[in-house]
Amino acid sequence: MVTGAVLNITDGERTFNLTETEPGIYQTSPDVYGEAGKTYTLYISLPDGRNYEASEEMRTCTDFDSIVQSENYNHGFGGFELYGYDLLFYGYEPEPAGDYYMFLLYFNDTLLSDTLNEVVFATDEFVNGGYISDLTTHFIREDELTGDSVKVTLEMQSLTMEYYDYLTGLMLETFWRGTPWDGPPANVPGNITNEARGYFRAADIKRKSRYFYAMPRRE
Repeated sequence: MVTGAVLNITDGERTFNLTETEPGIYQTSPDVYGEAGKTYTLYISLPDGRNYEASEEMRTCTDFDSIVQSENYNHGFGGFELYGYDLLFYGYEPEPAGDYYMFLLYFNDTLLSDTLNEVVFATDEFVNGGYISDLTTHFIREDELTGDSVKVTLEMQSLTMEYYDYLTGLMLETFWRGTPWDGPPANVPGNITNEARGYFRAADIKRKSRYFYAMPRRE
């Protein structure tokens, strides 16, 4: 982690300075928010004189109608029982084509999908301009619904095509490997200059919440 760096983000009109809140952790003030449709550029200046920058457009994220809890049924196979619930998505996906999305899951306002293999990302290639119903975004195990109820939140974020490709590349180098048809290992290209690794992104966000309850098993 690099300490003592100077960072700021600009949209061409305003500039937001980042403060080093912990060693190597830089944050804007809590009242700073992005605006959909604008392009944001990150500038980094290290104490040794190296400089980096990266830009990303904040694509608009369409809103969605609701989330629904499915019945409790067996997701296992081959004699293996794994009872639980699907989190079902309902919403309209607008024209034109070329939208990309990420879905994150929260339980009682705590992020559950906090690692790459738990993040769901998708393109509108086969659903553009249509209404989406009964789309399973996450599976919730029976034993995860503790107590009388759990507040479940689905967060949908807008992605650029470049970040969608970046996520795909990360998965191909990690969780989607292990077959005879894998390509040779390679660095995943990001959007940061000066041969830096990683990605700077800006995302519009929409959320829907509802309480999920334990249900009897459907045999």
